[in-house]
Amino acid sequence: MTENSTRKEQVFSNKVKKMVWQKAPELIGHPPEIWRKDENSKPMNWDEYLNPKCNNGWKITYIKPLEEGGTDDISNLRAVNLHHQSN
Repeated sequence: MTENSTRKEQVFSNKVKKMVWQKAPELIGHPPEIWRKDENSKPMNWDEYLNPKCNNGWKITYIKPLEEGGTDDISNLRAVNLHHQSN
């Protein structure tokens, strides 16, 4: 599903982006095609994909990293706010 699995930021097709976006919880009171939230309830705006200058920017990450045996399957991908803090 990725065009280049060796790059730091993966390049995903629009189809994959939409599928991952639809998995993210809806942000109540906002149109779900534009607004969603990540697992930490941080808001994300569809139009701000990979925009680090926006607090609502987002990216796609792996739930289980490729290096640990994860895959590009949609079930292993999630949308997270770019300002998401990892544990």
